[in-house]
Amino acid sequence: MLPGRGAWLHPTLECYRLAVQRRAFTRALRIRGEVDTSNVENRLKANGQLMSGSK
Repeated sequence: MLPGRGAWLHPTLECYRLAVQRRAFTRALRIRGEVDTSNVENRLKANGQLMSGSK
């Protein structure tokens, strides 16, 4: 990954869903097409965030 490129996300279900809905990853990373966010979703699930929606 090149320096200066990244996308920040609060580790909550609400924030994740909103980012996917608004295609925020694509804009933040300045890429074309769809972004595979399955790794982000899996990480949140592992931390129990998607199930509880806790902050």
